[in-house]
Amino acid sequence: MKKLPVNWFACWLLLPSSVALAGDNETVKKLADDLKAGNGRAADGLVKQGAAAVGALTELLKTETNLIKGHAAQALGRIGPAAKAAIPALAEAIADQDQTLAAQGALALGQIGSASVPALTQVLKDAKSEASLAHAARALKKIGPDGKGAVAALIPAFRKVTEPAQRAALVDAAGAIGPAAKDTVPSLIEYYKDPGKGENAAVMAQQTRIHVVVALGKIGKDAKDSVPILVEAAKSKDPGDPIRFHAFEALSRIGAPAEDLVPVILTLLKEGGSVPRPLLLETLAKVGNPTKESVAALQEGLRDKDALVRIYTAQLIGKVDPNNPAVVSVLIESLQEKDAKLKVLAAEALGIIRPRDESAVDALRMAAEDADANVRKAAAAALEKFKKK
Repeated sequence: MKKLPVNWFACWLLLPSSVALAGDNETVKKLADDLKAGNGRAADGLVKQGAAAVGALTELLKTETNLIKGHAAQALGRIGPAAKAAIPALAEAIADQDQTLAAQGALALGQIGSASVPALTQVLKDAKSEASLAHAARALKKIGPDGKGAVAALIPAFRKVTEPAQRAALVDAAGAIGPAAKDTVPSLIEYYKDPGKGENAAVMAQQTRIHVVVALGKIGKDAKDSVPILVEAAKSKDPGDPIRFHAFEALSRIGAPAEDLVPVILTLLKEGGSVPRPLLLETLAKVGNPTKESVAALQEGLRDKDALVRIYTAQLIGKVDPNNPAVVSVLIESLQEKDAKLKVLAAEALGIIRPRDESAVDALRMAAEDADANVRKAAAAALEKFKKK
């Protein structure tokens, strides 16, 4: 048998790429023809072809029935960033009167990612309907923080949309973009006050407000102008209202001042409801130093039935008034609790505020001999802090 030359493999590698890809192109053409004929499964095969199938799918998106266009749009979205050449055709689909196709086009643009932002910005500027604005916003939500380039066009869109469900799409886009969407805060506040118009406006009002509250929390510290409405939401008359939890979370993310946050926490602790108690207590412990004005609102917490509330409240007041007799008394008494975790928290709190009262030091010395190792460790650490005072 005659042997092939040693360099035959290298010669094959040097063949023109058009020859090497001919098989793939034929596969794409066959799959595209199958999709045209109504075989939806052919779209899966085109997705597997990746970037090589983008041209054929884009052509289908331009010329076929809406059903086939929908399959093509979904396939392009699944291909992802490699399908960026299809962005103009997908952006055009957003304006289609067929809302299913428009939604599919928007989803695909979101899946393609940041490369879609300029086209989506243009859609926001040119859109003739609330639905188109909402579809573009949903794509931006999918893109997230990388959609920040569209914020300037998103702001005027807020003023054009009145239907609650469509408004929610704009709100969610601002929230997904996050801190870079800080310029939308005035519009979000306006949406909170006026949830929109239409048949379902009254029913959707509270849902719209929840979307707004969540978005404000995601924007963070630059949404501080919204603190008054968030406080109002957190104190909703219905303890079971889910907006309470979202408003509290938003206030925490924004970094609301202690004088705003502490009364909310105490109200929620007192009334119960949708905000988990451990979360409230943890936040109460982490909140910054309260002002003298807010200390009055905290006093009730020193008398709470829950030992955790008493300890965290005492620690908070003690940051500005460490020698307050009621504060010292609560923490010393807490060192006598049966639960070792409560004793540890009380010892840590005393170490933080370090009152002048000698009885606090005596109580810590006793705790340093507790049967629980964690209590002993916490008490010893607190005593060391007293020495450094």
